[in-house]
Amino acid sequence: MTFHAYQHISVVADPTRTQPLTHDEQKDLSRDLNVLYMHTRGVLDNFAWSLLYERHPHIAPRVNPYDVGLFSQKYRAQCPCFVEIEKDIDVHRDWDKDLKERRDPVAHRIPLYIPPSFLSEQEGSAYHRLWDRYSKEIAELKVTEAGATLEEMERIGRFIPHFLHDPFEPPIALYPTVPEDMANLIEIGDIVERALVRA
Repeated sequence: MTFHAYQHISVVADPTRTQPLTHDEQKDLSRDLNVLYMHTRGVLDNFAWSLLYERHPHIAPRVNPYDVGLFSQKYRAQCPCFVEIEKDIDVHRDWDKDLKERRDPVAHRIPLYIPPSFLSEQEGSAYHRLWDRYSKEIAELKVTEAGATLEEMERIGRFIPHFLHDPFEPPIALYPTVPEDMANLIEIGDIVERALVRA
């Protein structure tokens, strides 16, 4: 799911795209962004569990699940083989802290989202006028007219590949943030895989 979400983001929210996202594209991309960050943390936890169960099956059942994590000192103390990869994993420590800033809002019911477009002041005024018209058409059950108005709204502004969480925080660039996060995940996976092969 993580890599499917990443591929979809890369294709639809191409770094060269300037055309605003449609309503459906915006919903799908925001969903994919949240899937990606939720599951990236899960994959890291699964890497930690795999080391325990593959290298130390007699210890694994006794480890507190809340202690499990490649960057957890309690986990490291209970996973004897971790010393073999500690230095390589620690290269990613700052990234792990940064990743939590993107993942934790997802887990705590405050989703990340990709805006469909960024608007100038003039475009914002035009958008609000169309929104008022759209709302009136929906209230009057003028479905065809409302659909046409929505399409007109979707053409306003310029897409800039960024995502947001807190409205009081600056936008985060999709590129290079998301590709770098995936690269770190793959590198950590390779480190853990080598430790498992040595078992």
